[in-house]
Amino acid sequence: MAQTADGVFRWDRINAVILVIFFSAAVLLYTHWARQGKELFLRKIPGLDAVEEAVGRATEMGRPVLFIPGIDELDQIDTIAGISILGRVAKITAQYDTPLSVPVRYPLVLAAGQEVVEQAYIQAGKADSYDRDTVRYVAG
Repeated sequence: MAQTADGVFRWDRINAVILVIFFSAAVLLYTHWARQGKELFLRKIPGLDAVEEAVGRATEMGRPVLFIPGIDELDQIDTIAGISILGRVAKITAQYDTPLSVPVRYPLVLAAGQEVVEQAYIQAGKADSYDRDTVRYVAG
């Protein structure tokens, strides 16, 4: 053990202390700015812009959009992210009146997908266009 003579401080862990202080200060600073209403920069994710472009392309071609939210259960992070993106895709397809097909392998993902798609259609003002069979269970 690397200790001082009185055993109060471990100098071999000073880098961890510096990192904790730095990140704590950054969190406090950004929290303060957010409370003041200062505009914070959030970088756009190019892939999300490409999603709208792809749905637009499918609409122009008269083809349906196939979206697979993930191949695992709902406890996997990739499936959770897929369900989140499904909401955005469903809202865009509802606005463009483009058919959407979402095959899933697990019952919980089916229920979550149906709920997300239904909410997206409601937000887009096209609740009457929502079809519960948009999200389908496919045995695998």
